[in-house]
Amino acid sequence: MAKGKQGGPVTLFIMGVIFTGVGLAAVYYFGHDIELTCRRAVNKCVIEKTSVFGDKNVEESFRLSSLAGAEVIEKRDSEGDYTYKVMLITDEGRIPLSGYSSSDRSSHNKNARKINNYVNSYTESLEIEQSGTFIRIFGFVFAGIGGLLLLGSLGGLLKLVILLFVMASGR
Repeated sequence: MAKGKQGGPVTLFIMGVIFTGVGLAAVYYFGHDIELTCRRAVNKCVIEKTSVFGDKNVEESFRLSSLAGAEVIEKRDSEGDYTYKVMLITDEGRIPLSGYSSSDRSSHNKNARKINNYVNSYTESLEIEQSGTFIRIFGFVFAGIGGLLLLGSLGGLLKLVILLFVMASGR
């Protein structure tokens, strides 16, 4: 890089904190697995979220008899790109299968088709999973880059602290 254009240790440190924070936040908030389980014998459907740490939480629970089907909704962002989400259609209203959308239309169509086929059949149970693996990989790579930036900034920050200490002590 040209002299004067290279980021100093403070800039590297700030960028490292940002990259690490964004990566870990993506993993924490969006890197979970979603599972829809329906059982005719108990007339119940449950949507469970499993975190990256393995914690399971029931996100939604409703009567199977209230499930009319599923549809894929499409959203267009400001850049013209589309994202998709599976919505369950129930007597109580529409319930999102997960809290986030993705650009993988075919997997969402496949899941909606499975749900609709199940509703119109006599099959005892249904299990559908949406994996957050891609988001976890993306988040950990981002956090890893941030970690490397943090490590790269340590030597420069140490020199800066020593220089400030020397200047403050008047030597």
